[in-house]
Amino acid sequence: MNIPKNKFLKLVNYFRHPQLSRLFLSFMHNGYLLQIGWIESWRRNECLDENGEPIPWAPYPFINFMKEYLNHKMTVFEYGSGYSTLFFAKRVHHVYSVEHNSYWIEKINSYPEENITLYEKELNEDYEKSIHNTKINFDVIFIDGRRRINCVREALKRISDDGMIIFDDSDRDKYKEGINLLLNQDYKKIDFWGITPLAFINRKTTIFFKNL
Repeated sequence: MNIPKNKFLKLVNYFRHPQLSRLFLSFMHNGYLLQIGWIESWRRNECLDENGEPIPWAPYPFINFMKEYLNHKMTVFEYGSGYSTLFFAKRVHHVYSVEHNSYWIEKINSYPEENITLYEKELNEDYEKSIHNTKINFDVIFIDGRRRINCVREALKRISDDGMIIFDDSDRDKYKEGINLLLNQDYKKIDFWGITPLAFINRKTTIFFKNL
């Protein structure tokens, strides 16, 4: 992760303060960062929770909410594969996921989970339309890949009446069009802000629903 020079110098100045340095070092042994698994994720360069299980690269408040919300009767569609695919697979009936990146295709295919269907698609309209490869209306649709505005349009056609659409990185200006598409369809939203695995910056993931 690249840190701007001005922020890096500011961080260095922080660590010159003895008490603050000791405080940061103490996080390696106790406290919130250790409890949520952030320290172990950083050490292993993987998105893992406090038990070493895969989690999405998303704010911890959102992850905690989804751990309580998901159940084994649900079916999930996911735009963009990764640790989130494994997170969902452990908690729901089946995960359908589309991915264009060969690294993640190979990585997900290396896991033994039988309740994952992975579609390998190029970044064209086949990518967002892969959600129609089955006749399923999904309980959860997670938009965390490419072509996100188009993905929203297709997701609206395949979400169940009581389903949830998740838009990751919803704080980015370039995704406002997709968010407005959902709000204009009378979807309600809940924003989750917080730090994420492998990063110590404030990020936002938003869930959208009509009936929850």
